[in-house]
Amino acid sequence: MVRSLKEYDIQFTEQFIKAFDNYYRNDSKRDIIRLVDTILKPYGGRLFVGFSIGKNDFQRKKHLALLHE
Repeated sequence: MVRSLKEYDIQFTEQFIKAFDNYYRNDSKRDIIRLVDTILKPYGGRLFVGFSIGKNDFQRKKHLALLHE
């Protein structure tokens, strides 16, 4: 998959690898969230920023804080 991504876009591939490497090494989703937000931005972004089902207020606020770091 990485080989195919490199043929498509080297810079994106580097961001992709960095984001998932950081997730697997440090259990941090922040870079993956940023990468996905970058992908979705030209199409209007997320449908509902902060929307979630089954999360209490504390979990929702924590999630929103991560999005805006």
